[in-house]
Amino acid sequence: MAKIANVQLDDQQDSIKWSLTRQGSFTVQSVYKHLINQIAMPLNKLLWKLKLPLKIKLFIWFLIKGVILTKHNFKK
Repeated sequence: MAKIANVQLDDQQDSIKWSLTRQGSFTVQSVYKHLINQIAMPLNKLLWKLKLPLKIKLFIWFLIKGVILTKHNFKK
């Protein structure tokens, strides 16, 4: 009810706008980023509240994002 309470109707033609992009058009990338952010957000909030040295928090954050270069990745 709260979502439709603020809807204003007029005589103009209806249009669909995608709220995840500035242009209002659908992209697979915008959906992907939205889904990743929804999953990662609780982990990120929890991570930054931990009482750990910053370098450990950064390492864990990079690990979650998948950007840590390991010996296995160097061989590729």
